[in-house]
Amino acid sequence: MQSYKVRIREKYKFYSNDLLNNLFSHPYTKIEYLEKDLKIHRQTASKYLEQLVEGGFLEM
Repeated sequence: MQSYKVRIREKYKFYSNDLLNNLFSHPYTKIEYLEKDLKIHRQTASKYLEQLVEGGFLEM
């Protein structure tokens, strides 16, 4: 978890502790989970997840 925290923080401006907690509390995450937990719009949540997949932090 610490490794992800450092690497995501370095690479993305949208890093937050809530994002990190969400990723580690839901092994199979969904856009809806990010929307609810981070209080963001669906389009923004989708963009975040796509960027994390492209960065190698998540898999589809």
